[in-house]
This record gives sequence, structure tokens and C-alpha cells, in this order.
Amino acid sequence: MALEREEAQTRSRADLTATRARLRRLISDMERRGPKPVPALREVREAGRPRTTLEVFPDAVRRETSEGVCTYREVRYPLAFEVGEVPLAALTQVNGGLLDLLAPREELDEATLGDLWFLDIETTGLGGAGTLVFLVATARIESDEAGSAVVLRQYLAESPPEEAALLEALIEDGRFAEDPVLVTYNGRSFDAPMLDERATMHRRRAGLQGLRHLDLLHPTRLAFRGLLPSCRLGMVESEVLRMQRPSEDIPGAEVPAWYFRFLRVGDARMLRPIVEHNELDVVGMTGLLAWLAVGVQAQAPPSNDRAARDALAVGRLLSARGRASEAVRHLERSIRLGSSEQRGDAVVLEQGLLLLAAIHKRDEQREQAAALWHRTLELPARAPLRPLLELAMYYEHQRREFDLAIELAERARYHIERWLHPRDPVRGGRALMEIEHRLSRLHSRAERARNG
Repeated sequence: MALEREEAQTRSRADLTATRARLRRLISDMERRGPKPVPALREVREAGRPRTTLEVFPDAVRRETSEGVCTYREVRYPLAFEVGEVPLAALTQVNGGLLDLLAPREELDEATLGDLWFLDIETTGLGGAGTLVFLVATARIESDEAGSAVVLRQYLAESPPEEAALLEALIEDGRFAEDPVLVTYNGRSFDAPMLDERATMHRRRAGLQGLRHLDLLHPTRLAFRGLLPSCRLGMVESEVLRMQRPSEDIPGAEVPAWYFRFLRVGDARMLRPIVEHNELDVVGMTGLLAWLAVGVQAQAPPSNDRAARDALAVGRLLSARGRASEAVRHLERSIRLGSSEQRGDAVVLEQGLLLLAAIHKRDEQREQAAALWHRTLELPARAPLRPLLELAMYYEHQRREFDLAIELAERARYHIERWLHPRDPVRGGRALMEIEHRLSRLHSRAERARNG
């Protein structure tokens, strides 16, 4: 026993030494790489004279309001502009039907493209005392003699006292009397409440939480949950829109630190990564809505190497909103593309088959559903518990082929014992009780059938 204890202690010391060595190597590698080479930071370190905001952003102006001065910037994106692979011209297909599909509780069935008011904010924190809004970007689709375009406006507070002027300018341009539809990405839980709170602090009323609201995060989650590593806006831009942000783009979590650097140093080049990040967030939202308009209302998402996944995503969204007949077309396309050797994806194909089978089952088309469940069982390296259970019920109740139903139920029990129960004992235990009950009934019915 003493010898075994000594050997264990020796192994523990060796593991600790190896871990320390790995950490030293990692630290050494990080020190050699240095910080991310963001051009704004490098320029400030190399140059002498600080730059003003109007020097860094020639299209910006200092805007006078009743609450003071803030920095204002306006940029036009013509509808010919493409966000990744999605042209903004697809926004012209947005109508009340699509908006009602995306946000069914917001009474958007009569809303139009001109009612949409895209919004994204940057703050010094996630809330609480001392958190202020220092940058807001909005966008509307507007028309003039030059044609229709997405007009992006940015409001910047170059110091904390300018927040009041920023909010005043935002409220002036919001045209709240026209009852706009607020479009955000996770803005229902953060952007709108934060702006209302900060306006109240300055004895103003914004009322953004009272507006009709299309939060694009929610339909995006319905469509892409499990199909993307995450549903962050940056991930959706990259994986769905094929929009690549510039290499110097900073993560949203680093935005407050850059603003504090600007306040400390006073060089507006520190603001460039923040302003560009904020602008791209709104541009990404307009591109996402355009993609949804193409996918839901037109023929199908663009035909590329991710077309099977994208068609499945649209089908999932339509099915979740109760539009199963429209979902079928997209799901069939996803299955067709997912079955090809070039674009094969077992996860996408399995989900498409299962969802389409569920729709057929709900419509009492059980033969079509059974054919899809059988196809699911043919996929490699899957744990097909759901189709096995569905087929066991189908052969018991519809076809009365009890021996085949027993075989399928026993395969389902094997998967429960092998995969589900070890990972989730509660669900696994309940599933085992149900499958044992089913097998007992099936054996009784099979015996009665054999005895006439």
C-alpha cells in the first residue's frame, strides 16, 4: 500500500511538472505574438499629434441639439450593395407577411419596408450605475432623386457629458410619431431597455420598449439552432451571409476598453475600430433580413455548398410558425441536396428527414412518414432512437406487423441502454420503462395473432 501511494505521488508530481512546462510554453508563445495588430492602435503609438474625430471621419459633423453637441455621421448604402453574398435589393421583397412570420406577436402584418428602423448600440458596460451609451447606429430604407438606399446614421458621444445630446439627436431622428418597427439583434433584452433607461436619467422619454419590435435573434435561433456553432451575429454573418469582416475588426467585448482608451489618450483613431464595428453590426442586420426575404418568400436560398443547411433552416422556421405546407418545399430541397455526394451532411440530412416525417405524420400521411424514417435508419454513425420508436408504433398500429415492431423496439431499447441512459439517467430511465411496457404489449399481441 505504501509503495502504491509513493508511486501515485510520483506520478502526480510528474504531471504537475509537465503542466507547468506546457503553461510556460504557452505564455512564451503569447509574448512572442504580442497583441492583435489593430491599425488604429499602431498608428497612435507611431504618430505624434492626436487626430480629431472630424479628421478621422471626414463624413462626420458636430451636431447641435438642445442638450448640447454630439458627433453625427451619415452613410448611404445603395440597394445594389451586397452584404457578403446577399444583395440589399432583396429587401424590396420584405412585406407584412414576412414580418409577421418573423415576429408573430408584434402585429406587423400591415407593416412595410419603410417602417423598419434598424438599431444597434455600444455601451461602457452591461448595465448598472455608471454605464452610459456612447455610440448608436440606426438605419432606414429611404428614397430620393438618387434612388433607394439604406441610410445609416451614427451618433457618438466623445465624452460622457455628450450622452444627453446623443440621445436627443436620436429621439429627433426616430420619428416615433410614425410608429416605426424597431429591428435589432438581441435588442429586446438590452438595446431598447438601455436607451430608455439612459433617456430617463437625462429627463427625456425615448419609449423604445413601447415600439413594435422585430428582434432578429429569435427567428435566427429557430432556423439555425444546432446548425451553427452559435447564433451570434458575427457567426451568422460569416456562415450564412458569407460576410467577412476586416481582419482589424474587434470583438464586441473589447469595445468599452477602446472607448476608455480614447477618453484617456484623446486620439480619435482609437474610435475607428468601434465606429466601424458598430456600422457593420447594422449592415449585417440588414443583410440578414434580406437573406430571410429571399429564403422565405422567393425560390430558395442561394445554391452553394451550404444550400442543404440553409434550406433546412428556412423549413424549420416555417414549420415552427405553423406554415407546414410551405416548409415541405424547402425540406424536400434540403433532403435532395443533402443526399448528394458533394454536399452530403448526415446531421442536416437527418434533421430534414425527421422534420418532414413529422409533418407527414401530422397530416395523416403515415406511409410517406415511414419511408422517411427508414431512410434515416440508413444514415451512417447515427443513434436513431426517434425513427426506431416511430416505426415501432407504425408497424404495431398501422400495419399490425408485430414481429417487425418487436425487432424495432428492441433496437430502440439497445440505443437507450447504450447511449441515452448513461448520459441522462432520468430521461433514460423513463424511456426504458416505456420501451419495456411497449415490448410487453407487443409480445402479447404477437402471441395472440399467432394463435388466431
